[in-house]
Amino acid sequence: MPGRTHSRVKNRGKASRSKRIRDKRERSLRMYRIVNFEYFTSEFSKVVLHDIHCTMGKMIYKKENKIGIVSSFFYHCQTCDKTLKKFSHPPETTKNVNKMIVWGANSIGIGYVQTEELLSTAVRSAIINNSKTIKDVEQLREDLRNSPYHVFGDHSKCPLEYCKRKNEDEINYVTLLKQIKMFSEVWSALDYLVCKANRLVTNATTNYAERYMSLVSKFSGGKRINFCKRGSYLRRCIGAGLSFNNGSSWHKHVVKTKKVHLL
Repeated sequence: MPGRTHSRVKNRGKASRSKRIRDKRERSLRMYRIVNFEYFTSEFSKVVLHDIHCTMGKMIYKKENKIGIVSSFFYHCQTCDKTLKKFSHPPETTKNVNKMIVWGANSIGIGYVQTEELLSTAVRSAIINNSKTIKDVEQLREDLRNSPYHVFGDHSKCPLEYCKRKNEDEINYVTLLKQIKMFSEVWSALDYLVCKANRLVTNATTNYAERYMSLVSKFSGGKRINFCKRGSYLRRCIGAGLSFNNGSSWHKHVVKTKKVHLL
């Protein structure tokens, strides 16, 4: 009996492999979450204990349910058919966490994206003003620490040079944000930026490769070079290297060379 013939070779293993990748992608966690880390790690130890007792099975992450900003994670064992449900916060405090976040956002009248934009604008203004004046690192650190107060209505420590809202009658939301413990989250995100104030005040960078390539693009005029001509791009790279290492001194040396007068 003749066997079945096919017009093309079938990749029988490809479909199952694609399905495994697709299932893994669907079960993966994405985006950001607010998690009570101490509570979640203590609850997750129960998942580890199941792997010890049920030696033939393994807890696999199945899905996530969100209740506001609080998440519940489901783990399932295919051997003993046991499902564990773990929360990112204690279940009795779920409503309180969601209520505080919504109440805090509504009280200041803006959401997360608008708050992030206001904070970045305040930080940028502090960097620009300090770089134009005396370039004082300590003053920049103080201005960066004061930027959350400036955004949320407390202008008591704002310099008059770049604070146009100091004399305006604004509502101060700093006390309110401290009560619901949201202000500490802003401070923790700002600490890393404050530590880099010595680089920000001079607009310095440690990425030497990026600085060198910017000089190469400057010498090449930002256009593609005719690589058919010998050494056209190489000469520009050498010039960028001299400019990177010696600054403008090599330029002056070339210009001040003695001219040869032809008879």
